[in-house]
Amino acid sequence: MSLLKTVLERSGRALLTVALSVEGVAPNGPILELLAAHSERWRTAEFIFGTSDMQHLSSVKGQLPRLESLKLWGSPSPLDTFIDVPHLRELEFGRPRTPS
Repeated sequence: MSLLKTVLERSGRALLTVALSVEGVAPNGPILELLAAHSERWRTAEFIFGTSDMQHLSSVKGQLPRLESLKLWGSPSPLDTFIDVPHLRELEFGRPRTPS
C-alpha cells in the first residue's frame, strides 16, 4: 500500500493506466479507495474483482474525465458508476477471463 501511495504521489498529474486483480484477495477496500481518489487521472482501467469490491469504486462516478478504456471483470453491478465517462472509447465487461 505504501508503494502505491508513493507511485501515485511521484506521478504528479500524469495520466494513469490502472490494472488491478483483487478477486479472492482481502482486504481490497483501501487499495481501491486510494486508486479511486485519483480517478480523474485514469486513462485506462482494468479491474478483476468480486461483487463486493465494486462498492469501493462508487466515488469515481462522474470523476472520470480522461478515461478512454475500461475493462471490468467479475462484478455484474453497479455499472451505473461508469455512466458518465465522456471520452470512453472502449468497454469490456463480464466474468473473469480464464487462462488460455
